Formats: sequence, structure tokens, C-alpha cells
Amino acid sequence: AKERSHFTPEKDTPDNQHARKMKVVYSDTKYKEQYEKMKHRYTAIADTPLLIRSKKAYLQSSDLRYKETFELSKGHYHTVKDALDITIHRRVTDDISEVKYRKKYINSLGTWKSIPNRPEFFFSKMANDNVSNVKYKEDLE
Repeated sequence: AKERSHFTPEKDTPDNQHARKMKVVYSDTKYKEQYEKMKHRYTAIADTPLLIRSKKAYLQSSDLRYKETFELSKGHYHTVKDALDITIHRRVTDDISEVKYRKKYINSLGTWKSIPNRPEFFFSKMANDNVSNVKYKEDLE
């Protein structure tokens, strides 16, 4: 028959020492005692820009505070009438709108609009006329 091996615990192994230390660390009473001893050493942290931003982000992420600030500022939104991006947005949405496009088209059916001459078109036209006059006169001579 086989003999059974017997286990005899050793008290001062590194694992046992570590387990004893962790038992003290995780003990609630010891934790509270250490907290009470260290409470008077507390120093307030100065408000750095990063800390202020993180506080604001925390308050905004809170649903309750978010809804509260939304309810307070619900009817206080005012647009600037001459803001460039808003006027361009309105103009683009009007241009995209099929109904307004057709209305503008029907209103402008009887009118003729000329494109104003820009300087580069003016000089291009002059050069074209000069070339055609030279070629025209070559045939006559």
C-alpha cells in the first residue's frame, strides 16, 4: 500500500507573509482607522484648467443635470441674423428644394439675363476678334 504524504505548513514563507499583509490591507476596520489618521492631512487640489474641464464634462454627462440645464435654456436660443454660415445654409436649402427651384424657374421664364463680362473674358474676346480680322483680311489681299 502507498503511504500518504503529509503536508506540514510553514509559518514564515513569503506567500504566507504576503497573505497576512493583504488580510490587514483588506480589513475594513484597519482601512477606516488609517483613513481617520490621514484625514487631517488632506490638502485641496488647485483648480487647474484640466480639472475644471473634467468637472464640466462630468456634470454634462450626468443625465439629470443635462436635462435640468436643457429645461432652463429651452427657449433662450437666438440666432444671429447676419451669420454667414446660417445665411448660406438657408440659401443652399432653398436651392436644393425642388418646389422653390420650380417656382424660381417659372418666375424667370420670360426674363433674359446676361452674364457680366469679366476682364479675362473681355481680353479673350478682343484677341479672338483681332485674330479673326487678320485672317479675314488675308483672304482679301
